[in-house]
Amino acid sequence: MAVQFAKKHWIWFAVGGLLLFFFYLGFREPVQLVDLVEVKRGHFAQTFTEEGKTRVKDRYLVTAPVHGFLERIDLEAGDPIAVGDRLFTLRPNPSAMLDSRSRAQAEAGLAAAEASLKTAQAALDAQKAALDFARVEHKRLAAVARDGFVAQDRLDQATTQLRSAEAGARSAEFQVQVARHQRDNAAFLLRNFDSGDQVATHITAPVAGVILKRLRESAGVIGAGEPVMEIADIGSLEVEVDVLSADAVRLQPGMPVVIEHWGGETPIHGSVKRIEPGGFTKYSALGVEEQRVWVIVEFSPDQSVQLQRLGDGYRVEAKFILWQTDDVLQVSSGAIVERSGETFVYRFQRKRAARAPVEAGRRSGLWVEVKSGLQAGDLLINHPGDDLEEGSKVKTH
Repeated sequence: MAVQFAKKHWIWFAVGGLLLFFFYLGFREPVQLVDLVEVKRGHFAQTFTEEGKTRVKDRYLVTAPVHGFLERIDLEAGDPIAVGDRLFTLRPNPSAMLDSRSRAQAEAGLAAAEASLKTAQAALDAQKAALDFARVEHKRLAAVARDGFVAQDRLDQATTQLRSAEAGARSAEFQVQVARHQRDNAAFLLRNFDSGDQVATHITAPVAGVILKRLRESAGVIGAGEPVMEIADIGSLEVEVDVLSADAVRLQPGMPVVIEHWGGETPIHGSVKRIEPGGFTKYSALGVEEQRVWVIVEFSPDQSVQLQRLGDGYRVEAKFILWQTDDVLQVSSGAIVERSGETFVYRFQRKRAARAPVEAGRRSGLWVEVKSGLQAGDLLINHPGDDLEEGSKVKTH
């Protein structure tokens, strides 16, 4: 009897213990699993990224100067050429090339070509004058900046103006060469009329570069003004990027740009050259109507080695740097909570969530600038749930 009583006694104790255990589980304070992120101090850049494509700034479309018979072209796209190299040959059509109407057109073409050459030469003189001024201004500001009397951004602006002036001078020289070539072709055609010679016309390269496109290949009759091939200077690459109009108003010429995902291992550096004043409508992949603006980006002069691997029309990603510095207190954007007009975070203190107000500043992707309320090294709860409150018990994964 005593043994049976003892067994019943222990059974009741066991049942009571289980009831107390389940009662504890049901009424104990819940513990939430959280991820932590640390507040850090370091480099911070406010950026946005858009897709773009490269384009050749200086290109020349070679056309047939007169109606005639085009011989087969052996040059291929990508072949390098020098000034004066033969591009293609036209055999004249006597009935079309010896009439009075064609001769009058040739005289008018020569006059127009000579006027274009004079205009291009005047533009080159103006660009050279602007380049000389930019060099003098940059030299003056560089000397004063060494003594600390001029801000660095003013010197950077002068450097950008100098690069733009150098590029403008190169482009103007390119246009002079093109205009001179057109004048020579028009003069050669008129000499054929005057002499009555029905010789073949050899069209030569007006500028040095590469064959960018070959628009005609086979032999055949071709009309005056029809395009035959396109020549370009690959060294004059730039990038055209269409950005949202709301982002375009935040850009200024000279702002740094990093070209990424172009196929190389390291990014390419450049700067904003021009922001076009006119916008256009474009539909996104989701069918949303957007107002976009073209932004032209020029490469830094020290990027010539990497640019040799790029060509015309290559896809790239341009990261525009609106603002950057090397010493900013920042935190993951997932730790920032904005609710009911308040901005705060949850600190991780003694395995509990402690709410703390913060003042957030600039945002850049996954990071947010912290102006006040936190210190470097603070541990915060990343992506807190809506049910997390002040004093909630938490533990890490």
